[in-house]
Amino acid sequence: MDGQPASGPGNSLEGILNFSPHPPPLGTEQRNQARHRFHDICQHFDGGIPVDTYSRPRLIRYTYEHLLSEESRDYFLRLFFKIIDIPIDGNEFDVSEARESGPTT
Repeated sequence: MDGQPASGPGNSLEGILNFSPHPPPLGTEQRNQARHRFHDICQHFDGGIPVDTYSRPRLIRYTYEHLLSEESRDYFLRLFFKIIDIPIDGNEFDVSEARESGPTT
């Protein structure tokens, strides 16, 4: 290592970390819809994985469930849907369509 910051694809958190002013909290309806979709997606990808086995979808779901404030949960949901490139609200998402390109355990 030469003491220079790493650069290139995959070495930056710029796309994830955002130090701009915080977005407003999700509205009640939008939050409920996002929660429902989030749980559906996690459950879809966690289905069939034994309880005593490591599961990425389960880890993501537990991380969300252990956040203490609604504000933190709103940020988590926004980031989750941004990363998987699905709108946080809008039309229902058919999780079976995501299986082909979805995460693996």
